[in-house]
Amino acid sequence: TDPTTLSIVSVDPENASTGIEATAAIVIRFDTPMDQPSVEAAWQSTDLPPDQLAFAWDTTGTTLTVTPDVPLELASGSGLDPSVVEARAYAYTIATTAKGLDGRSLDQARSVSFTTLRRLEVELEAVAVLTRSMRADGVVFAEGAVTLTVGDSSGNLQTKSFVSFALPELPAGSTVDAATLRANQSSINGAPYAFGDLSALHTSNSPIDSTAFAATPLAVIGALSVDGIAGTRSLAVTAQLVDDLANRAARGERTQYRLEFATPNNANGTADEARLSRSGFGLTVGYVV
Repeated sequence: TDPTTLSIVSVDPENASTGIEATAAIVIRFDTPMDQPSVEAAWQSTDLPPDQLAFAWDTTGTTLTVTPDVPLELASGSGLDPSVVEARAYAYTIATTAKGLDGRSLDQARSVSFTTLRRLEVELEAVAVLTRSMRADGVVFAEGAVTLTVGDSSGNLQTKSFVSFALPELPAGSTVDAATLRANQSSINGAPYAFGDLSALHTSNSPIDSTAFAATPLAVIGALSVDGIAGTRSLAVTAQLVDDLANRAARGERTQYRLEFATPNNANGTADEARLSRSGFGLTVGYVV
């Protein structure tokens, strides 16, 4: 060891690290109390410019924590194969102009690089036989129906709809950070929103039958739609998707949602329905790995 120089003891993330989170900070530890302005001036990086960072020292003056003003970038892509997405790389150097309080200089420039997590999205495939409407009298509408309905019939029978999706096989080590259910309201018939909001409930039923119609849901998620205006609606179902992944065998390898109005009917002898396009259902899952 050269007594006229000082060293960096450790860096975190370590050089060549992969899978670093967006919120990570960089921690650099020196073997002696440092002249802090000289260290900060010795920071070199095109990926992490010093004017976009916050530098903080511990009370001993040996540990520097570097925090970016904004989260680190994650490379993005789609599908279930993260290897096709090139990870976002970051690099920085601490030059030998960094000095200790005793006047010694850094023994050699330290260059560090790392890559962040990747974030991918995948569209789930609907399970046709479990995506259908049914009436309170047990009648299940055709699997191939292009329109699903929620509300009541001209016979004053409540109608509900189920939408189900096959669970994905996410890469090992993945963490789901978002899941969004989508539905397209093509039109309404009568005044279904007099019944209140069109709600989504988390369920797990197969087949779609009279038992499924009245089954206690796993959870009440919330309003998918609050008015009769035509168009796409969306609702966060992240917690439900994560729960289904954790119980995938018991849930039949699927995630399922029941759509209904809280009021079963208004006994007016006319149909009051929200009409949902089968092709408009979707579920997007975002995950990091």
